[in-house]
Amino acid sequence: MVNITYRVTLTDGSTVDVETTFVAWCAWEDKFQRSRVDPNYTLKLRDHAWVIWRSCMDRDIVVPIDFEAYLKKIAAIDVIQERKARPTKPAPTAG
Repeated sequence: MVNITYRVTLTDGSTVDVETTFVAWCAWEDKFQRSRVDPNYTLKLRDHAWVIWRSCMDRDIVVPIDFEAYLKKIAAIDVIQERKARPTKPAPTAG
């Protein structure tokens, strides 16, 4: 799973940093009937905006209830951090 933190600049000049949630990515997959890791589909800007919008709701960041209204408030979206969850291996032992 990848956690992405976005910096969203709104049309009023304010910014908010939003880390995506697992729930938001699953909701995106359910709504659009696509896999986030499908090699035949490149996530579009609208897809990222939808996941940000849903993640805001999960994180109690106030956003319009209507996605289209939220889109109209966005001036720019930037990725500021992307972390891939990787299982850790145990430290090697002397043998």
